[in-house]
Amino acid sequence: MKKTLSIFALAGITLVSACGPSAEELAKKEQATKDSIAAVEKARQDSLDIVMKAQMTADSIAQAEATALADAEAAKTSNSTTPKKPAVKKDEPKKDEPKKEDPKRPSREGMNNSGSSSGNETKPAGERPKRGGMNPKFN
Repeated sequence: MKKTLSIFALAGITLVSACGPSAEELAKKEQATKDSIAAVEKARQDSLDIVMKAQMTADSIAQAEATALADAEAAKTSNSTTPKKPAVKKDEPKKDEPKKEDPKRPSREGMNNSGSSSGNETKPAGERPKRGGMNPKFN
């Protein structure tokens, strides 16, 4: 009876050890755990880098705005003591000079409101030409 019991005990221990994971499987599982931890740490570091870049950008924008505000305040205080000169744009003609016509374009003399250049049609000054269409609001 003791022999039978010891044989069954030995068979049970063999089955338990045979059903468990092998050393290779345990090594693969451990490596997968290390890889996933490394991936999480890398993602965390990338996230921190992005946040730091965004913070640096926000800081530089705030610093530029503060500098611009300080410059505007300084200009405001310096401009209040000196008289202002009117700004004259280069493209605009002066108020006293008449506007020059482009020599490439024909003159508009003799044209009436309808745009025809025949010159023999005359309409009263306040009357607009009829544009046509179905909506009487725009005719």
